[in-house]
Amino acid sequence: TRLSIAEKLEKMKKQASVLTLRFITGEYAVPLGVWVVREAVRKTMKNRPIEFASKDLMLNYASALVKKKFGYDVNNLLKNSIILRNIKHQTKLNTFLK
Repeated sequence: TRLSIAEKLEKMKKQASVLTLRFITGEYAVPLGVWVVREAVRKTMKNRPIEFASKDLMLNYASALVKKKFGYDVNNLLKNSIILRNIKHQTKLNTFLK
């Protein structure tokens, strides 16, 4: 997952924090290894992104999508996410410029 996202970010000349959620369903009977995840992420990163006006709208959309598609409530995962916590408390550069 990290490799394929890092490749895409490098191509875009961007830096970012990324929270990736992966759900294993009954259709995934035989574990095929890391390469399956890497290729799935690469394929996903080729799609056109969905843009949101705010982080909260994006998280609400993701929660609703996961609930609808997989029947799983991700709110507990998101609440305990270290990445989301770090983003929330991250000091912005303009704070130092005032």
